[in-house]
Amino acid sequence: MKKLFGIGLLTLVITVASAQILTPCLNQGPDVPASSEQQLRPRSALHRSSQFAPMISYSRYSIGDEIRFGPSLILQLTVFRTRSEAIDVLGGLMLRYRSSSELIDVNDYTPLGIRNYFSRNQPTGGIRFGAGFFGLDYTFYLADGDVRPYVGVGAMLLGWPYRSGFAGTIAPDVKAGLQANLTSGFSGFVEMKHILGLPIVAGGSPPLRGFTGLAFGFAFAPRWN
Repeated sequence: MKKLFGIGLLTLVITVASAQILTPCLNQGPDVPASSEQQLRPRSALHRSSQFAPMISYSRYSIGDEIRFGPSLILQLTVFRTRSEAIDVLGGLMLRYRSSSELIDVNDYTPLGIRNYFSRNQPTGGIRFGAGFFGLDYTFYLADGDVRPYVGVGAMLLGWPYRSGFAGTIAPDVKAGLQANLTSGFSGFVEMKHILGLPIVAGGSPPLRGFTGLAFGFAFAPRWN
C-alpha cells in the first residue's frame, strides 16, 4: 500500500511539474507569439531598407535681379525611415537656359544678331550650368497607405558660377508632395520644394532670392540593404 502511495505521489509530482513547463505552449496557436515578452513588444515601425530616388525637377531661382530657370537632376537617398517619417540626403545639379540679360558674346550670334540655339554645331548652345546643391531633408508623412501625402523641412548647400569665380550659400528649404506605392519596394512621387533665399552669400555674388522646383520621379529599395 505504501509502495502504491509512493508511486502515485511521484506520478502526481511529475504531472504537475510537466503541466507547469508546458502551460505556455498549450496556450499558443499558430498566430500567438512565442512568449509574453514578444507579445508585449510593440511592432517595430523602422524600415531597415533605405530608398534610392532619382528625380527630375523644373526649377526657377533668382540671383539678385536675374531670374534663372531650367531642369534639375537630383539623386536622393533615404538614410532613416519609419512608417511616419524619414531623413534623406540628396544632391544634384541644375542646368539653366541662357538669359537675355547676360553679356553678349558676338561669337554666339549670327550676322543678323539672332541667336542660333539649335544649330548643328551647337545643339545645346542656350544651356548653361546653373547651380549645384547638396542637402538634408526631414519628411513627415500625413497618411499611411498606398497614397501618402507628406511635408518636410531641411537645409541646402548651393553653389553657382558668378563671373569668373564661384559663389554659394546655405539656405533652409520646405517641401510638400505625394507618394504613391506602385509595387513592393517601388513608388512614384511628385514634389514641390522651395529653398528660402538668405542675404549671406560667399563669393561676391548677389544674394539668392529663392529657389523653387517642381520634381517628379520614382523611389526603390536598393538591393545592397
